[in-house]
Amino acid sequence: MKDLVTVVAVLGLVVVGFFAVTQKTVVEAPQTPLAGFATADLNTPYLKVNGVHEEYRSQAFALSTTTVCSIQSPTFATSTLVGGVVKTATTTDYVLHIAKSLTSRQATTTNIRTETVTEGGEVLVLMASTTHNAAADTTRTFAPGTFLNVGISTLPSPSTSLLTGTCSAVFIVGT
Repeated sequence: MKDLVTVVAVLGLVVVGFFAVTQKTVVEAPQTPLAGFATADLNTPYLKVNGVHEEYRSQAFALSTTTVCSIQSPTFATSTLVGGVVKTATTTDYVLHIAKSLTSRQATTTNIRTETVTEGGEVLVLMASTTHNAAADTTRTFAPGTFLNVGISTLPSPSTSLLTGTCSAVFIVGT
């Protein structure tokens, strides 16, 4: 009988040992997402995709001045202005003066475009053109730290102190 108890005990230990070794450990999945975006909005001043580096700039109009926006291009490399938007919250017709300055905010040295906007509140979209020799268009090439200045004057009155709006620009870096 003593041998039977010993055999049963050894057999029981072997069975328990077998189940202890083969039992899998359950690991809980992380509760926070590992990748992806919660929304389509990216709150970053730059984006680099497959080696193409784009910088994004935006600012509200400065009040009581005719140069309502002065956006600095990337400071670490030459860049190309590929597009921009000037949006106003007015029903008054106006003239936009878009230029760049190598030295400072508010100064205009190289005119890029002058546009009369006869539909008050209209959005002006400034895009790089493919209809001409883009290599010869140096007005859209910005040295590091160059300023894109947007001047505005209302028609017929020169007062701009009450205009509100925003300016935005997109630069491709290293071009």
